[in-house]
Amino acid sequence: MRRPWFFRTSVLLCASMPVSLLATRIAAEPLFAQFGEALQYFPQFAVGGGWTTALTIHNPNATSIRVQVELFRSNGSPLPTRNVDLGPLGTRTLSEPTSVPAVGWAKLSSPDEFSASELLQFRSSSMLTSQAGVLPTSAVDRFKLFSVVQLQTGTSTGIAVANPSSTATSTLTIRRLSAAGDPQDTRRFDLAPLQHIAGFLHEDPFFRGLDNYEGTVEVTATQPVAAVGLRFDGSEVAALSTIIPAQAGLSLPSGAIIMWDGVTCPVGYNRLTAFDGRFLVSSDVAGVTGGSNTHIHAVGTYAAQNHTHGVGSYMASDHTHGAGSYTAPSHTHSYAHVHGVDGTTPNSHGGTQVTNGDGGGGKTVNQSPSVTDSGGAGSISGTSAAGGRGAITGTSAPGGAGGITGESAPADNRPQYATIILCKRM
Repeated sequence: MRRPWFFRTSVLLCASMPVSLLATRIAAEPLFAQFGEALQYFPQFAVGGGWTTALTIHNPNATSIRVQVELFRSNGSPLPTRNVDLGPLGTRTLSEPTSVPAVGWAKLSSPDEFSASELLQFRSSSMLTSQAGVLPTSAVDRFKLFSVVQLQTGTSTGIAVANPSSTATSTLTIRRLSAAGDPQDTRRFDLAPLQHIAGFLHEDPFFRGLDNYEGTVEVTATQPVAAVGLRFDGSEVAALSTIIPAQAGLSLPSGAIIMWDGVTCPVGYNRLTAFDGRFLVSSDVAGVTGGSNTHIHAVGTYAAQNHTHGVGSYMASDHTHGAGSYTAPSHTHSYAHVHGVDGTTPNSHGGTQVTNGDGGGGKTVNQSPSVTDSGGAGSISGTSAAGGRGAITGTSAPGGAGGITGESAPADNRPQYATIILCKRM
């Protein structure tokens, strides 16, 4: 019978004299420290066929929290979700996270930080024969595993990988390097959203027939994946440390906010909508809001910026003058005229009288006569032509305030901008 990669081994000890025995549980190391994370992945669980999985969850906070436990089969189909409520500093173990036989992976999440671990156990005839503790991992897009396959001595390496994205397929490229670092072989396959795969490195879809190998397996993924590895040495099981390049940039704490130009946030992040449509302002207190995207001018009197109109011709707005009476500015009309008189008749219009010098009734001529009348109102019986340009010969007084009788249309306060989405780490 082919041995599955989950510890289906038993250890029989015989001694001629009574002995003491100490057994230790070996836990797979996480990709990096996971204490107090709000989102945690377990890339493998197994229930049925002798296998059981228990999840232990701890609340390190001084307030109560709720942790959501989601399980997915290898094909990505979900199992019933469970909620775990924990009081301050409380701990609870789910000895059977699912009641149906299944193999797959688990996702634990909460608005608050928590700690968790997984215990995988195998029983044969109700006797516990194998168990291993596993700590959670994070989703990454590249990692490495130290690997050994020596089938003649019962040494092999197993790996489980889960794609936690609910929308994007992750293409995995797995490259096998020798102990000297020389490339040996490459495999490539897809993991659809929420799907999972587990197996030995010497089996499909990894490197079927691989043997007598020691080196490093390098994994890159187009979408972040969660992974765990175990090494089998006969009846012994050891955890494999997954190596992550320092530039993977996974040191962001829970609650960190990133800017993202994609359609959806990356795995491990939720859309942060509270700041949509707002500029971010640095402050010593977070969460304060204010300001407005637009403004209006209400009814009132507003002083225009000081300005004058210099000499020149200016086009007035089109206008006409209709029929009616209009008072012109004060003015006079002067006109010249003469009167011929005899030598003895005085000038009735106040002109200067001049004789011909002969002392008789000669002709007299009125000199520089004039009549002046005051101007007044005049009647216009039709409509004037449209007004046009008028000349200004001096400089106007500075402009001042003007009345506004209604509100202006809203005006946008913002300069040119480009949009992004904000994502908050779970």
